[in-house]
Amino acid sequence: MKDFSNLHLKWTLILGVSIRVYLLFAAEIELGEYFILSPTSRSWDRLKEASYRWSRGINPFFDDTYAGSPLLIPLATMDDWKVALMFISSDFVNALMLYCIAEAVQRDEPRADERKLESAMEDDWKVIVPDCAAFSPRLLPTLVSALHFLNPFTVVQCVARSGEAFSLTTLLFSTFCCHSGHVTLGAMSLSIYATFFDLNGLGLVIPFAVLSSYCGRRSADKTFDWMPAVSSIVKFTVSFAMCGVGMLTCAYFSLGSWSFLASAFESQILQLSMNPNLGLRWYVFQQIFPAFRHFFVTLLAGHPFLHVLPVSVRLLPLPRSLATVATAIVLIWGIPPSFSTISLVLCLCLMHPRTIFRMKGLPWILLVTFGAVLLIHVANDLWMGFGTANANYVFFQLLAINLGLNCGLLSFIGG
Repeated sequence: MKDFSNLHLKWTLILGVSIRVYLLFAAEIELGEYFILSPTSRSWDRLKEASYRWSRGINPFFDDTYAGSPLLIPLATMDDWKVALMFISSDFVNALMLYCIAEAVQRDEPRADERKLESAMEDDWKVIVPDCAAFSPRLLPTLVSALHFLNPFTVVQCVARSGEAFSLTTLLFSTFCCHSGHVTLGAMSLSIYATFFDLNGLGLVIPFAVLSSYCGRRSADKTFDWMPAVSSIVKFTVSFAMCGVGMLTCAYFSLGSWSFLASAFESQILQLSMNPNLGLRWYVFQQIFPAFRHFFVTLLAGHPFLHVLPVSVRLLPLPRSLATVATAIVLIWGIPPSFSTISLVLCLCLMHPRTIFRMKGLPWILLVTFGAVLLIHVANDLWMGFGTANANYVFFQLLAINLGLNCGLLSFIGG
């Protein structure tokens, strides 16, 4: 059982819940129209529109209105106060799971393999962790949890009812299960994430299988071993596939057709939707000539899987770091990111402070990324609100954000 007696954690959870309860119940704020807060394809409004069409006998998947699982559509009929509690509960659970994952990582950092690698590094790359209480193994899990739960962008996305809160819950639960060594449970929850929310989750099968194999070993000196890893990958893949087939079959019988699979593939893998989001493809695909569009759609669609495979080979002896990097790749290169996914990537990376302090150019990366993040709402208001700007303003802000995220991820891998 996890120990949640940490006073700092309790106050973090109480403060985060209180802010969300006030904004959702007391303050009358409507934020659903801002695409930078609530990605169109995952917004609660789209789910309600899909539910309305379904209740009228219209297939909700005949266009890009909705691209999730048909099994989620009945949730749209819930009362508003129940929906608000559901979003608050989702963020609350996410904060607790981040705390538990950070605790598990801190118990195992630095590993013997990492110390061996550090001893062979040049002096410029050897880590010097500052004497700061926030980075101590006792307080770092609370810092990670607070960074996500009290993040203003995450709070506002909860108010905007961004449907990705539930996808992050299933992904974090799978991550938590793998860090705890539960192969079958981790595979089933990852399968639910892939079939309900994001097909790019398929790229996490090998990293999560290796992680669950490593964490499931009871020996005190955990070093990478091929035989348990291969056995775990097979078990993880079989569990993932069986759960996925079951979920897809249930979705088929609820809808009566397989049209939801084609819609999910076009929206999540190919990303053919032209609705603005924090990604770059919606703008690029608008500017490309139709004759070349299919080539670039195909080229960009495989990026999450293309990047995860070599990283898995390189970081195989470091399963916890591998899971963090693979998750960051899928969240950044998969379906368009949002502020919640950016926050989650930062929290996962912060669990490895020794790697953070080995990163090169970190101040410049943070300056570019967060400078663009803080200014994106200005471009959004000028474009959507006052009509004095156009999509080019937003695109270059998004380009800076995505460039900063990818440069940061490359620096993290290098560290």
